[in-house]
Amino acid sequence: MADTRDDIITRIRANLPFGADSNSEVREESLLADIGVNSLHLITMLLVLQREYSLDVDQVTPTDMPTTVGDLVTLVERGMAAG
Repeated sequence: MADTRDDIITRIRANLPFGADSNSEVREESLLADIGVNSLHLITMLLVLQREYSLDVDQVTPTDMPTTVGDLVTLVERGMAAG
């Protein structure tokens, strides 16, 4: 059974950087910067998601980096569909 968007958000939440506001609500429209994700954290998170979902990040990463949680979820879904 494929993970739902909520399942992927749960995985993203579990991989938020140390010091991120654990009380902030993580929704699809949440800006990554607003929940404590900077560019280095995003790269690290992409590598973790790549490993967890067996993604080929080079195949699914858009030219613009994701800016919201929803963008990141969509990237993972595209990767799962391509795999």
